[in-house]
Amino acid sequence: MKSYVSNYIRKSIENNENKTHRPPTESEIRFLFKHLRENDLDPIIVGSIALIQHLRPSKEDYGDEGFRYTQDIDIFVSSSLPRPPPAWRRDHESLGVVSWISPSGGYIDFLEAGHIYPSGHRNPYHIDKDLDSIADGLPVADLASIFVMKLNSDRVQDLTDLVNLAKKRGIPKDLARKKLNEQQKENLESIKIWIGNGI
Repeated sequence: MKSYVSNYIRKSIENNENKTHRPPTESEIRFLFKHLRENDLDPIIVGSIALIQHLRPSKEDYGDEGFRYTQDIDIFVSSSLPRPPPAWRRDHESLGVVSWISPSGGYIDFLEAGHIYPSGHRNPYHIDKDLDSIADGLPVADLASIFVMKLNSDRVQDLTDLVNLAKKRGIPKDLARKKLNEQQKENLESIKIWIGNGI
C-alpha cells in the first residue's frame, strides 16, 4: 500500500478514536482481502481510499484544512459475500449495505455488484481496477469507475470529491463510453460547470 494511503488510514484511526466508526488497520485489510480471494471474490477498494490513491495528497491536505478522514473502508465485490472470517462480525445496525467489523473495531462497507439502494440507486455490475494499484495486492477502482459510482450519488460530499478529483486529474476521457443514467449525466454537467466557475 502506498505510504500516503497507509498514512491516511493511520490518521483516520487516530482521528476517529472518540467516534463510533473508524477504519480497520492495514494488516486487517490485507487479511480480509486474502479471505475474500480464498472465497472466489475479487475485491476492489472504492470510496475515500480510492480517492486518496488518485489524489496523492500531501500530509497538509488531510484533516480540518483538507481532505476528510474516513470512518470505514468501502470495498466493491462482484458477487455475494461469504461469512465473515473468524474474529470478524457482521454489523447488524448497518443500513443499505452489508458491513463487517474487524477485530480492532474497524468498519468495512461492501458495495455488491448490482445492489439497489432504498433511494433507487444501483451499484454498477462491474468496475475496473487502477493498474498501478494491482501489484500491491490491494487494488483500488480506476478513475473512470470512481466517477461512475460517485456520479450516481445525490450526496454533496460525493460530488465535492469528484470536483477535487477532476481538478487534479481531469475528467476521464473514457467516461463518454460508460452508460450513464440521467442523474449521472446531470451530475457530470454540474461538475463541469463548477470546475469552469473555479469552485
